[in-house]
Amino acid sequence: MQISDILIITTVCFLGAITPGPSLLVISAITINKGRKEAIKACIGHALGICFYAFIVITGLGILIKEFNQIFILIQKIGCIFIIYLGIIFLNSTADIENKDKNKHVNSFVSGLAIAIFNPKVIIFFSSIFSQFINNNITSEKIIIFTSIATLIDFTVYSAIVVFITLAIKTQTIFKNLKQINKLSGCTLIL
Repeated sequence: MQISDILIITTVCFLGAITPGPSLLVISAITINKGRKEAIKACIGHALGICFYAFIVITGLGILIKEFNQIFILIQKIGCIFIIYLGIIFLNSTADIENKDKNKHVNSFVSGLAIAIFNPKVIIFFSSIFSQFINNNITSEKIIIFTSIATLIDFTVYSAIVVFITLAIKTQTIFKNLKQINKLSGCTLIL
């Protein structure tokens, strides 16, 4: 394996992680509504979901999912239902930051994991990336390195976002519009 392969995978995974989407909305909303500790749990869950998909695609199971379109469609439908569910939760969430416990009825770790697992774009993303570097005789070393890169980049990027949002919270700038942020996040997820 060449260093250039690792740098390319790292760069593309980083760009994928910073691209706005449902994952960013969910991690941001959990940070705002539940705090840093719960958001880090969501980041861990999300990173494990990314790890799962990276491993699946690298080991060739991603090709099977593509071949059996019904599985892919089922993942899409479950993901759609879950994202709508999260959108409704954000629409109904309280803007009262002093009562964070009111918003704890959804497990942050599970939310992070589910948003990664039920997002069909993740498997498409990894299939397009890793297909350039994988052949029939892939080594265990390559599987571990590529899966680790995707997982660590994902966790690092989302954890940095959590820290950034937490710092914004400390300056109280986010709380002025918290209710509107929750409503916008909820509507975006539902749409």
